[in-house]
Amino acid sequence: KALGDINNTQLREWEIEERDYRLAIGALQVGGASLGVFSVGLPTDFIVNVSVTSRDRYIPIFIVAAASVVVIGYIVSRFITVPLSQLVQASLAVSQGDLQRRTGVDSPDEIGTLAKTFDIMTESLDKRTEELQISLRRQRETTGRMEAILSSMGDGVLFEEIGGEIMPLNKAAEEMLIQMADNFMLGPLQELAAVGQDWAEEARKNPWLLDSRRFQVGERVFTVHSAAVRTDESERLGTVIVLRDITAEVEAERLKDAFVVHVSHELRTPLTVIKGYSALLSSMGEDSLDEKQKYFLEAILNNTDDLIMMVNTILDYSEIEAKGQLGLRPQSVDFSVLVREITDEWKPQMEDKGLDFDVEIPSAVPVVYADARRLRWVLVNIVRNACQYTPEGGSVDVKLSVNDGNIIVDVTDTGMGLSAEDQRRIFSRFYRVMKVQEDEKRGIGLGLYVSRAIAEAHGGELSLVSEVGAGSTFTFKIPIAQPDSESEKGN
Repeated sequence: KALGDINNTQLREWEIEERDYRLAIGALQVGGASLGVFSVGLPTDFIVNVSVTSRDRYIPIFIVAAASVVVIGYIVSRFITVPLSQLVQASLAVSQGDLQRRTGVDSPDEIGTLAKTFDIMTESLDKRTEELQISLRRQRETTGRMEAILSSMGDGVLFEEIGGEIMPLNKAAEEMLIQMADNFMLGPLQELAAVGQDWAEEARKNPWLLDSRRFQVGERVFTVHSAAVRTDESERLGTVIVLRDITAEVEAERLKDAFVVHVSHELRTPLTVIKGYSALLSSMGEDSLDEKQKYFLEAILNNTDDLIMMVNTILDYSEIEAKGQLGLRPQSVDFSVLVREITDEWKPQMEDKGLDFDVEIPSAVPVVYADARRLRWVLVNIVRNACQYTPEGGSVDVKLSVNDGNIIVDVTDTGMGLSAEDQRRIFSRFYRVMKVQEDEKRGIGLGLYVSRAIAEAHGGELSLVSEVGAGSTFTFKIPIAQPDSESEKGN
């Protein structure tokens, strides 16, 4: 039967041997000329059979492929998720403090690289933590020792922070603060200033920066030593303060000083008698005494002068310690005459020791208003030191000059010189340089200490420049001050 035409092609169905066929019949044309007729025939169930056959063939293939995808996906997921799970478990363990835990992942991919990096980081962290623990144990041991040392100290230790808050560091400090509070009812807190204490500008802003201070509260006396606490980078953290109760020592010093002053005053009378009668005996018996007797009398006079000088030194020292300064009796003093008198007195001793003694005094020297007896004391001390500490064959030079409103006396010797340590302590009380022969060691170590106090009391200064083996130069400087009217009337 005919089914219709498609593009001049006729479709027809035929039944051949009980099977339906579909035929396509059309003209065969070439260049518009009909050459004949063609026909194509196929069974009508050809497409259905092919589809069924293809479906039956590909269903197993699809099943196998799907199963393969599932299996491969599972394998791939396990390959990825297992290392990640190990990495997560290791991370959780490390976060909980188990620094010995490792991932255990060993693969060449990115996850393996991440796991190896994590293990290296954990190992480094473990080592660093162990080092910190060791350092912490050592620090705790050091802190424990320091606390034990501070607890066993009799001195009180405090720490002042940058903000000014003061914190006691040991039991002794707490007890001393309680004592100070209790004694505050007996008398206010007052500072016992040291003579010549140098208050630098930084120390004025923070007085704790002074190396040493002394306070009295009621009946108790405390010394305070302080030092700045700084880091290795010089950053200031605060100030450590050490308190010491010196009430007993101060009382002992007071009694000692009182005794010394009393004895010194009592010695002056017999010494004056000895000196007076020795001088009288020397002058009256000049023709009847032989050389040995004259030598004995001269020795008595010289040693009596030394004793009187020592007594006067002790009394001056006691006055400095008691009042903080020397009492001066100023008057008009011709400084050039004073220097000339002292150098004339010491010239024979310089010649006896074989020293070249040179004195340089200008023609015009202003008159100063000062305590003549105290000035003589300073000049005699520095000239005596030059004589004692200069070996035979050396030289001592005394030079008087006027410069910038000051009268300056330089005493230069070619003696043994002083080390840096000796120079630092030479003006301290009771300090003596023990480098001369025993018979030349005269004095009690107070001469230069009192001399500097005298210079400072006059508004001047006493300084030293020295070099070991090259000698020393003492410089005494005093300003040319004019007297005020009240002082001049009183004198």
